[in-house]
Amino acid sequence: MKQKLYMVFSLLAVLGFLIGCPGGGPTPPTPTVEYVVTFHRNVLGEEDQTFTMKVKEGEKLVLPSIDEADPFYTRSSTPVLKPIGWASQDIARKKEFSPGQSISVDKDLDLYTFWARLITLNFEANTGTGTMDAIEVLEGDTILLPPSTFTHTTPTKGFSGWGTTKAAKQFNDQDSFTVTFDDNGKIVINDTITTNFEHADGITLYAIWADAVKVIFHAMNDTGVTTSQTILSGVDQVLDLNTFTYTGMEFVGWADWSDFGMGIDDTDSRYIQVGGIKYKDGDTVNFAVDTNLYAVWKGFKKIEGGTFVFGSNSNTNNMPLYEVTLNHDFEVSTHEVTQAEWVALTGYKQTDLTGDSLAENNGSLPIATVSWYQAIVYCNKLSIAEGKTPCYSIAGWDNEKWQSLDIVKDVPHKAQAGIEVKENDTWKNVTCDFTANGYRLPTEAEFEYVGKYGSAIQVGLADKKEDGYDAKFIWSGMAGTVAIGPDNNPQVPDNLADELKLYAKLNDGTDVAEPVMSFRSNSLKIYDLTGNVNEWLWDYKGTRPTETSLTDPTGPETGTERYFRGGAYNSGYAGNAPQVSFRGLKGAPVHLERSLGFRLYRTLEPATP
Repeated sequence: MKQKLYMVFSLLAVLGFLIGCPGGGPTPPTPTVEYVVTFHRNVLGEEDQTFTMKVKEGEKLVLPSIDEADPFYTRSSTPVLKPIGWASQDIARKKEFSPGQSISVDKDLDLYTFWARLITLNFEANTGTGTMDAIEVLEGDTILLPPSTFTHTTPTKGFSGWGTTKAAKQFNDQDSFTVTFDDNGKIVINDTITTNFEHADGITLYAIWADAVKVIFHAMNDTGVTTSQTILSGVDQVLDLNTFTYTGMEFVGWADWSDFGMGIDDTDSRYIQVGGIKYKDGDTVNFAVDTNLYAVWKGFKKIEGGTFVFGSNSNTNNMPLYEVTLNHDFEVSTHEVTQAEWVALTGYKQTDLTGDSLAENNGSLPIATVSWYQAIVYCNKLSIAEGKTPCYSIAGWDNEKWQSLDIVKDVPHKAQAGIEVKENDTWKNVTCDFTANGYRLPTEAEFEYVGKYGSAIQVGLADKKEDGYDAKFIWSGMAGTVAIGPDNNPQVPDNLADELKLYAKLNDGTDVAEPVMSFRSNSLKIYDLTGNVNEWLWDYKGTRPTETSLTDPTGPETGTERYFRGGAYNSGYAGNAPQVSFRGLKGAPVHLERSLGFRLYRTLEPATP
């Protein structure tokens, strides 16, 4: 019996131990934590009404919608307020939570209905005539200001915008308009304009009037035609689209500068100079006074032959002087060949030539890092593509051969990094037919003639030997006498240095080219003959003629280096390189430079008698 009782007590003891030990039996469930969110009607001076919502710990609460028909969201007084959300304080200045918003809750929470104020927005003619209905603006909402219906009795005045005072415009028609309040209860507009308006006063916007001014458009297409557009002073407005045409030319924008240059007959419209592109078709402008805009054209400009003085006494490289006659008319591109034009014909980008971005391959930048051989192949390819007679020939090659050349892989050039491609006798024997109507590089004489055109033509050689001449027409497009220093560089006064920077992209510390036609042109509306990138020429470097008068010179028949001219973005503005007459720049036909490109020329057929 004792043994049985002992066993029973032992079993009970074990059972009790198991029940009392952790894990020894089921754990009671943890009570769910639940928070209460209380919504208050929040009407000043009236009995507070509430409703509640519950949310479990770890879950989000979706805030209820607001039905203004619900008595909870109505007021017995001050009907200029509207419920739009909730705030965590009963006197909050700003709404914190919106209907439908999900929020995290980690404690019991009180939310108070946020009543937004309705502000009356009035419109005042301010010396104008007419009336406009007031509108209501809800605090925190964004509206678009209505168009003005006011008029002015002065015909030359027009509506320019709205102001919170009568003196200055702050808003245009259809501007975004948002009203809030600062801590002092003053109205704030668009978070930036602090006013003295109180809620009860509403807001008054005054019509601001501006005088009419004219934008005068000049065709610059040898016709002398002008048109105009009336706009309002100090108001952003869109330029009318260009309606001018110019045979064989493409309109590319408007310049805001024009002048007659270089002491020539300023009654001859052919010599009007035009600045770089300032505005594109349809741009938004803001002018305070009458403004002249001049059409900028891109294409080929006809150059009539003539006699001029070739060379300069400013540097031994530029001597001797010659009286040169060009007995042919020709065309020259207004701009250096661009990267976009290069890609369109060859399929290669600038990076394919250099291995680097060269100013991120902007399509309007001049193409550079091309050899002389690559430049002439480009000319022939373009000539053939347009049905013109190519100028360059190599024995045994037909048009199909030229067209099939891969301009990077098949054409000799000395790569800046990588394999050096050597020229051979086949390429050395290239010839040029200067009477063909295809595209080509210019001769030295043609380049200098275009650069000096309008300044140094039709003047006898003897007149050009006078002291001071050499420094009058140093750069393309700009006249002005400067001294030549002992280093044979122009000694440029500050006023002329500043002016030169308007004509040419030279060394300004950026070491990068600019889009073509960004600076002022010369008198022929030819851009960048000085600066931006150097330009390959046809002529070999070699022995100079002994006679003083030359007709249609094309340079030595043989040589190992070809000239290039014009200076580049990495040239000093007071140095030799940018001078129109400077003959010191040359390189082998396989030579490459990141600042060396080219421009297209083309001989014109004589007119039929």
